[in-house]
Amino acid sequence: MHDNIILSLKELTKQFGGIIAVSNINLDVEKEDIFGVIGPNGAGKTTIFNLITGIYAPTSGKIYFNGEDITKYKTHIISQKGIARTFQNIRLFNNLSSYDNILIACHDSAKYDLASGFLRTRECKKQEKELAIEAKRALNSVGLLEKENIKASSLPYGEQRKLELARAIATKPNLLLLDEPAAGMNPNETKALMEFIKKLNKDGYTIAVIEHDMKFVMNTCNRILVLSFGKKICEGNPEHVKSDKEVNEAYFGKGILVREAGL
Repeated sequence: MHDNIILSLKELTKQFGGIIAVSNINLDVEKEDIFGVIGPNGAGKTTIFNLITGIYAPTSGKIYFNGEDITKYKTHIISQKGIARTFQNIRLFNNLSSYDNILIACHDSAKYDLASGFLRTRECKKQEKELAIEAKRALNSVGLLEKENIKASSLPYGEQRKLELARAIATKPNLLLLDEPAAGMNPNETKALMEFIKKLNKDGYTIAVIEHDMKFVMNTCNRILVLSFGKKICEGNPEHVKSDKEVNEAYFGKGILVREAGL
């Protein structure tokens, strides 16, 4: 496997009863890329993310991360390997503060054991101080540091989206999976999110994003995978995807993709 490939899907298939949600997907994501996955509801986009993160087990096929076969790994092991994600439906601890939401995520990288935590050893206290700094850094990166003591449920929807993104960043992942990060955001918030994702990418993060907003995808992602009924129908750079005849005519309807993307 090529050293520059961080994620590789080989003949990945997921079947639920008689329904094939994902069918024989082959995909390589390069390190430090921004990779987009698009398609209508039911196309299999979120299923692919769920397979990568261990929420679902594949019916067949393999998943490789940094050359390692992670196909049968549990979700928490995959997270520790360096894959973090956000969800289409926001999943925050609503009754906890913004800061505590992030701190919980930071503890995923804690190195001390249960006994050290119980005895409050010097090493435990040192690590907890470091985790607290990381939590505040993650909050600051999305502009929410001033709201660190506000309950997650009290934040506006757009800021809840940012908090979930900050929680993913706090785990210091090698690969960041974003499932419709711009959902519910106004145009100004969406534009700011696009710039933030590009900044994360420049800082070294590899990012894969599912998004219905075509303008967002076309102006953020370097490569795009197009799905239809669980099958790959196109893959390439934005120029290739927007000009693909099958994508525009058989999938989106002639010209719709180009118009939606404002291109």
